[in-house]
This record gives sequence, structure tokens and C-alpha cells, in this order.
Amino acid sequence: SLEDVTLELNAVSGNYTTESTTLYVRIENSNQCQGVEEIELVVNLSPSFEIPENYLLCTDGNPLEISAPIGFDTYRWIRMEGNTEQEISNTQNVTITTIGNYNLEIGTQYTDNGITTLCTNMKKFEVLPSNRAIIQEININDILENNTIQVTVGGDGIYEFSIDGENYQESNFFENVTPGFITVFVRDKNGCGITEEIVSVIGFPKFFTPNNDGINDFWQIIGLEDGATQNTSIFIYDRYGKLIKQVNPSGEGWDGSFINTSLPASDYWFVINLGDNRQFKGHFALKR
Repeated sequence: SLEDVTLELNAVSGNYTTESTTLYVRIENSNQCQGVEEIELVVNLSPSFEIPENYLLCTDGNPLEISAPIGFDTYRWIRMEGNTEQEISNTQNVTITTIGNYNLEIGTQYTDNGITTLCTNMKKFEVLPSNRAIIQEININDILENNTIQVTVGGDGIYEFSIDGENYQESNFFENVTPGFITVFVRDKNGCGITEEIVSVIGFPKFFTPNNDGINDFWQIIGLEDGATQNTSIFIYDRYGKLIKQVNPSGEGWDGSFINTSLPASDYWFVINLGDNRQFKGHFALKR
């Protein structure tokens, strides 16, 4: 202060940390004061900004586009490889095609007494990989009371699963799957896309009503792929073990008759021999 400089008190020396302020300098000769000068210290604020610590790049999709906060004078996007810096952009926006570690340096310019000063601040961020799933295996347990599907996938993403394309779940395991041709969907939660695959879940109706109303008039295996029908055999028996019908797996199915005579409502049994050497046995109801 002026009082300090007059009384020669509270001298400033060494490193001095301060906000913008004014210092007073006492000029002496032989311990006699020759004058007092003012030194104005101007402290400009470094730019303040926030960006995410992590970004995700779809490695099998479009490049990553990032926009820095607006309102600053300079921008430098820097890719780090060890201790080596590579400037990849000096505009507000950047396009990134490679995962890795990056820095964003933002600057604000100040002009005082005709002198321009650039104050900068820097943030680090990492670009991580994500991509669409690669379906490696789909395990199906079918022709059961509780048909199940389990999906095994690979990839860099975080995935969720669906068998209707609308309702997704974290688990890759599905229970009580309806027989037929099912599309399995695997969606990357980071928005990198959906992988899908059609699978066959084999099953059979629990009952049928052969009354010629056009609804459930035939009993037939469900979900058998076209290429598998020629190696599949289906046999239907009554409750006493008598063979009633050998069903063509590529036809309409059994109409509930035996030698052109309609059979009564009852439980009937079947044996299915698939071309992959699996055999299934079960029963169903004929209702009238």
C-alpha cells in the first residue's frame, strides 16, 4: 500500500501470488526516497470448461464427431501417443477415427495496453471402442414345455438382447419361447447398431380342433426348417400305442382321422425323429 511504501513496511519479495492488484515501488538512493511508482498487475482468468472423460467410437461405423464448448478464442485437439503429441484439429469441432488418449486445449485471448495474452486450459479424455455384436453361437432347447434360447456374442460393446425387436433385456437367456421362426436381436447400448439372426425353435401345438372352421384344424410340428423336413419323420399313436398316422413334416399335418374315420377327442402321442439324430416324444389333445 502507499502507507507501506512510505513507512518501508511489508516489502514484497520472491514469488508473489495475487489477483489483479497494484504494487507500489519505492525508489531510493543512499537510503533516501527518490520517488514512488505504481505497477499494475493484471491477472486474466484461465478458460473454464467441462467435457466427458470418455467418448465411444463405433469402430465399424461412422467417425466420432465432437464439438467443444462455444465462446472461446482458440481450440487445439491433440492425440497422445506415449509422450508424443499430434495436433489433429484447431477448430471447435473434430473428427476422430482412432481410439486412444486425447487432450483438448481451449484458449481465451486478453488485450491490455496493446499487448495480447493467450490464457489456456486443458482437459484429457479417452476414446473407447464400441461396435455391433458378432453372434458367435445360439443354443436352442426346444420341443419342451419351456423352450429356451441362449445367445453368445463377441465385440467391444455393451449389449442387450431381444426376440421381438421391441423389448430388450440385459440377459442373453430367454425362456418360454414360442415355437416357430424367431429373430434374435442384439443391440449395442452405445448406439453402434443391431445384429440379428433368424433361428428355428421347434415345437408342437398342445391341442387342435379338427372341426373344419379353419382354425387349428391340423396338428403339425412347428418351426422346422425347409431343409430339415426330408430327414424328419413324425408318428402319431393313440393312448394304447397303436400307430394312427405317419405325418409328412412338409404337409398340412394330421386332420384327426384314421382311415377316413374321425377319431374321438382324447390325448394322442407322437414321436419325432429329426435329421440331426434327435428324437422327441410327447402328447397333445384332440378336441371336438
